[in-house]
Amino acid sequence: LLSIVLGSIDPGGVQDRTPIVWTWGIVADFAIFSLILFTLPYQIYRSYYYGEASEDDIGRSINLSDFLENETGAKLFENHLLEEFSAENLTFWKSVKWWKEKFNQTSKDIRRREAQNIFSRWLSVGALFQVNVSHPIRDTIGKRLEEETNVSIDLFDGAQKEIYRLMDTDSFSRFKQTRAFKQYIGSDDLRSSAFEMQSPETLI
Repeated sequence: LLSIVLGSIDPGGVQDRTPIVWTWGIVADFAIFSLILFTLPYQIYRSYYYGEASEDDIGRSINLSDFLENETGAKLFENHLLEEFSAENLTFWKSVKWWKEKFNQTSKDIRRREAQNIFSRWLSVGALFQVNVSHPIRDTIGKRLEEETNVSIDLFDGAQKEIYRLMDTDSFSRFKQTRAFKQYIGSDDLRSSAFEMQSPETLI
């Protein structure tokens, strides 16, 4: 095709060459060449400015906070935790988040009672759904609940951050190797929502 194009140029201004016979094959080759020539720069432009990437690139860029902020993604991750028998980590994290969101809408007595319920269910020694937090953090929260009549909103910060890191480095790392995760990152649901990347601090 290149030779045909170059052959149509007459640098000497002498038109003594044999005329090109434009067959259907040549027309098809020329059309394909034109399509590639004009669409390739556009694809490069979209990839650079709009962040179109492979599924592997998307998978590596997604972190736990993205899934916790996405309804479908959060449900998939919760199902994974149920299979690993560690769903208590997420339920604790979500309960603390809910408690913080409602903090300024409830009285100090209700806040303290709900905080005590969270501690008894997930943090106290021998709790039915006890999560794995360090002893100093557990003891500090318990002591504050005993001594403070007006608990502050940062009561569970240390425990919540520890559980977040545990889920992120442990359960979520394994979840990203599952078929469910790989199917989801290739779905239209994910690509259309485009997952705005969240900082973990905004979720705590």
